[in-house]
Amino acid sequence: MSEIKTVVADSSCLIGLCRIGRLDVLRRLFGKIVIPDAVFHEVGISGRGRAGADEVRDAEWIDTFGG
Repeated sequence: MSEIKTVVADSSCLIGLCRIGRLDVLRRLFGKIVIPDAVFHEVGISGRGRAGADEVRDAEWIDTFGG
């Protein structure tokens, strides 16, 4: 039986993978990941027009958490 793990990603990981067109690596390795609300805002909102912004906002397999 495989172990279920929670994977939390930071903005550097997301941006770096998006810059090389490989955000899919996270999905293939872990299925679903979570990011803090602050990371979502930094990459997806404040980073509009930059690497990763659209990909992170549109990825249904990325969940957010935090206050």
